[in-house]
Amino acid sequence: MARTSFSGSSLLCQTFNRLLAQCLDWRDEGHITHLAMLHADIVPGMFCWVDVLLKELQENNLNMVSAVVPIKEPTYTNTSTAIGSVSDPWQIKRYVTTESYFKTITTFTGNDVCLNGEVLLVNTGCWVADLRLPFWDTFAFQIHDRIITQDGQRTVQTRPEDWELSRAMHAAGIKYGATWALPVTHYGNGSWTNRPQR
Repeated sequence: MARTSFSGSSLLCQTFNRLLAQCLDWRDEGHITHLAMLHADIVPGMFCWVDVLLKELQENNLNMVSAVVPIKEPTYTNTSTAIGSVSDPWQIKRYVTTESYFKTITTFTGNDVCLNGEVLLVNTGCWVADLRLPFWDTFAFQIHDRIITQDGQRTVQTRPEDWELSRAMHAAGIKYGATWALPVTHYGNGSWTNRPQR
């Protein structure tokens, strides 16, 4: 059985948490087992996008899988899938770029792309997860911001909700990954795809 819910707010995490809470209630009532989420500015290249992600979830024995989603920036190469430091939640080691499409397996986990002391950071723009894990009963989406001073200049840093989810899953031993199996386009003042620009 499938159920659908929509939510919108200028408070991103509040929106996500409303949807998560609704889905957890439906899970407890026996109506659903999984959550699929799609942001309003992301368009999957396949109508059956949920089926594609569920297939990758099941075939790779994962509890959560996220489509690799491009960042809306001029370079057209960075995605919001990245590699961070386990010990320093503010440190991003490197981004998975669209050029990585040719260099990584279709669906990959931290074991495939991370070194010791690193954590895979995935996106919440287009993803599915198995809600039957106790992990979801204590999780809530959060964003953290700070201003630091380096070399006499102030710098703003953000830990977005999707990367905070990734860190929480990593700490809890949840099996999660990212996938190229689903082509997606990210829309803003232009359009960005998760395939290399030719």
